[in-house]
Amino acid sequence: MKNLLLIVLILSNNMVTLAQDTDEEYTIPRHNISIGYGWPYWVGTIFDAYDVRDNYESSSLGPLYLKYENMVSEEVGFGINLAYASSELSYTEDSYDLTNSLYQYKIDRYTYSILARLNYYFLQDERFDGYFGLGLGYRYAKWTYTNNDPYDDRIDFPNLFPFGFETTFGGRYLITKNIGIYAELGLAKSIMQAGVTIKLK
Repeated sequence: MKNLLLIVLILSNNMVTLAQDTDEEYTIPRHNISIGYGWPYWVGTIFDAYDVRDNYESSSLGPLYLKYENMVSEEVGFGINLAYASSELSYTEDSYDLTNSLYQYKIDRYTYSILARLNYYFLQDERFDGYFGLGLGYRYAKWTYTNNDPYDDRIDFPNLFPFGFETTFGGRYLITKNIGIYAELGLAKSIMQAGVTIKLK
């Protein structure tokens, strides 16, 4: 998490430099780098809704998105999308035996994907671009169940389906010549996502 914050601070500092010369004509960025956050994350939502036990806690991170796009023509962009998310829940239960022990149970899940992404731009003007995107590639997910119950075992659930897919409709609005915001809606690690876009020449 500290490394993520450091990256955000470095990129934010670079944005100040990139935002200069705003009087120049707005053009379609040849290279785009986007950083975003998504919601809702379906696993985190399920973990939150499962709060039916004593001493129950759940937390989630992400999905976090990092995207690179190269405009190969006026209407088509090709690039790579990286995404990461994690969730965990924990609860305690009495042993219900003569030991009066208190056992803690924990479920962790994390997932990431690396997808090749193709965007088709159906709407373009000086500052706003509307697009449809399709991504295909690799997806990894791991579930781990742990506890301190001597009569129970740790269980790791393998990644049985490594195929990743996403399809979204999105829009990008340039605030300056170099800096903009984006938002997408569709099937990805979250239904919605939004973030910052940086234009690179």
